[in-house]
Amino acid sequence: MRADDDDFRDSCVLEKAVEMLNADPEIVMAFGNARFLYPETGGMTDLVPTEYFPFERERYARLKRYLSFYFNEGKGLLLFGVWRRRVLGPKIPRTYYYGWDANIVLEGLTKGPFGYVDADFFDKSMKIGPKMNAPSARFLNTLMNRMQKFFSPFFYVNLAIIVRSRDLALWEKIRLVGVQFFVMTRLFFARRT
Repeated sequence: MRADDDDFRDSCVLEKAVEMLNADPEIVMAFGNARFLYPETGGMTDLVPTEYFPFERERYARLKRYLSFYFNEGKGLLLFGVWRRRVLGPKIPRTYYYGWDANIVLEGLTKGPFGYVDADFFDKSMKIGPKMNAPSARFLNTLMNRMQKFFSPFFYVNLAIIVRSRDLALWEKIRLVGVQFFVMTRLFFARRT
């Protein structure tokens, strides 16, 4: 389990997550409801579980669903769940890049389904970046941000995880690679990432 010093968890969450892992040996990680907290403004955003949590138990379906999620809906937060040690192990990279946490989660999803704990599981503190007022500044900032994401290792590591997976059939790998390319191109057309 990973945690940052400014994040919060409900006190009974660990117990519920461990109970779930003990009850179903197929589950590789347990997670629940999550929120983004904005300490600078006192704001809060409740995340919708169906937009960041792959409920599917079948491998191909859960991988496809996870790849399709938008990153700003909480996709990377699943790294903060309670994981089986054999699945996650010491996977934290030496250098951080956009999406490294989602790469680790995707690799975990190749090894088994996730369990959903119906409880207030995790509050993630977020920092608010500077606001761009001029339309040209917003456009350039958005373009640079998306290009940086496009050329980060994130998408390419996802492709490697898919191709290396021994438990996927060739047709599943081909389809998942197609989903990944769709998500990459979506960066340039969607309002969110």
